[in-house]
Amino acid sequence: MKEITIFLGFLVALLTGVNSVAAQSSSAKLPPTVVFSEPGFPAGDSEAPAPGALESALPGARFASADQVGALLAENSTRLLVLPYGSAFPEAAWESIFQFLQRGGNLLVLGGRPFTRAAYHDAAGWKLREHSVRFSRPLMIDQYQETPGSDTLEFQANPDVPLQLPKFAWTRAFSPVIRLSAVDLYHRDGAAGSIDARLDALAWGVKSGHKMAAPAIEVDHLRNGFGGGRWIFLNAELSTAFFANGAAVKALADRALEGSLEFTVRPTSPLYLPGEPPQLEILWHAAVPPSAPLTVKIKTYPDGQESSASATTVNHSDT
Repeated sequence: MKEITIFLGFLVALLTGVNSVAAQSSSAKLPPTVVFSEPGFPAGDSEAPAPGALESALPGARFASADQVGALLAENSTRLLVLPYGSAFPEAAWESIFQFLQRGGNLLVLGGRPFTRAAYHDAAGWKLREHSVRFSRPLMIDQYQETPGSDTLEFQANPDVPLQLPKFAWTRAFSPVIRLSAVDLYHRDGAAGSIDARLDALAWGVKSGHKMAAPAIEVDHLRNGFGGGRWIFLNAELSTAFFANGAAVKALADRALEGSLEFTVRPTSPLYLPGEPPQLEILWHAAVPPSAPLTVKIKTYPDGQESSASATTVNHSDT
């Protein structure tokens, strides 16, 4: 088991370095963020934020109405779109939103079942269409399954994700049925596809040791279609009380702005003999390059005891 222990120790060390560098680069200056904001816009499956709540949480963002959001998303400087109305989104802006995401744009949706309630405007004002997967399916989301609320569950943040997400309440959550493969490896029915995206829960609702709900998730798109984009969904029915915690909204926006991150370490051989130096293949690709070199620490633990440690520097272009 020596080779497995080496591999896991190396994995933890490098992940820590990557995430800390990415967090530093994103928090230093908030890149251009567009927040969709429309007076009288209806929320779906969640409550809308109180007036001024998001302005306080995201002071560097640009707030855009339904008529403005398309032009702002077309700008090369825009890297993040925030949709704060739960399941609801402006139907007229769908093509602009979809093109932005296809270019690798990042997304933060606060509440609901994202992209299942299109909203349109007529002479009488804003109206919501019935629930539909017409717009979510092009985003590789087939449907959502309802899961329990937080009143009977214990909140548990994912310790493997470097995000300080505070405890929050939700009435019910919605777990997506999402495809993580956009391209078949073989062009025939039932063929396995490449791993084009990765899904991680940011938090769970736990009961008796069982994870019953995932009210906050993160999807990193690595290639094919939405490559480079990070989508964060608070896929739950939230109250206005959630938006009062500006630090939580800001942390989620910063996390989304980092973009997707792919990191794998593989041993070049399945087994190493005693005294044989292990060889590891490293693959790391980030949508946002770090502002400083990364330090990799390799530790070996023969017979369960730490033996030695070394450090080396890996440039962003190395794989």
